[in-house]
Amino acid sequence: MGNEINSMGNEINSMGNEINSMGNEINSMGNEINSMGHEINSMGNEINRMGNEINSMGNEINSMGNEINSMGNEINSMGNEINSMGNEINSMGNEINSMGNEINSMGNEINSMGNGFK
Repeated sequence: MGNEINSMGNEINSMGNEINSMGNEINSMGNEINSMGHEINSMGNEINRMGNEINSMGNEINSMGNEINSMGNEINSMGNEINSMGNEINSMGNEINSMGNEINSMGNEINSMGNGFK
């Protein structure tokens, strides 16, 4: 019976390790998404700067510059949304890591119980 309990504990530990690994992967994805969001924000700022230069060229070009500024603001907004998604994914990854740790703890407790039956 102790061996069966130990086996169950080992399986639960294995599941916990897999969940921790998934959490780490999700955190990594969140960091990559955050990085992409920063890059998109940077692109939006550059587009806004270009829009201001085009405005100085004349009234007709002024209209085009305003459109580019609008695109930059939309890109900044998208970057902020992607940053927010990245933060949410990081939070989910942290929760999954916490769950994995709890499952590992349960597996260790079951292993300890199994050792008592040997």
